Amino acid sequence: MPSLYELTKYPRLYKNTYWGSFGSDSYDVGPEIISNRNKFAEKYNLKRLTNRMYKSVAKEFDGSNGNTCSFDHVEVYVDFNGNYVIVSSPYCNDDFKYLRLGWSCYDQLYSGQASTYIKVVLSDKNKNKNNKKRKISKAK
Repeated sequence: MPSLYELTKYPRLYKNTYWGSFGSDSYDVGPEIISNRNKFAEKYNLKRLTNRMYKSVAKEFDGSNGNTCSFDHVEVYVDFNGNYVIVSSPYCNDDFKYLRLGWSCYDQLYSGQASTYIKVVLSDKNKNKNNKKRKISKAK
């Protein structure tokens, strides 16, 4: 039985994820999740999986700010522009808490039972480009 990552069009991207390690017969994942994974990789122009950014983003969910929704089934990717694309798929459906922290709702990527949220964090290089564009446009 193949692993879940092998069912996607992007097995190298998903091979080392927790989600991808499960066998296709042992998990609550149907064709819709596989399709969502393929669309996600294409929409966000994903280059590779990484473990950077996890700790700084996880601090948003440590409970000290009143957030009790879990930060779960997290995956962090780098896109071809160097930005970080962070995914969390908790088994709670608390859109308000995620949205309040700047996350967006997304199609389910983990299972049919978990909600999925995404946050894009610009790389320092891209933040500087955006700041320069703003300064130029304000000067006109």
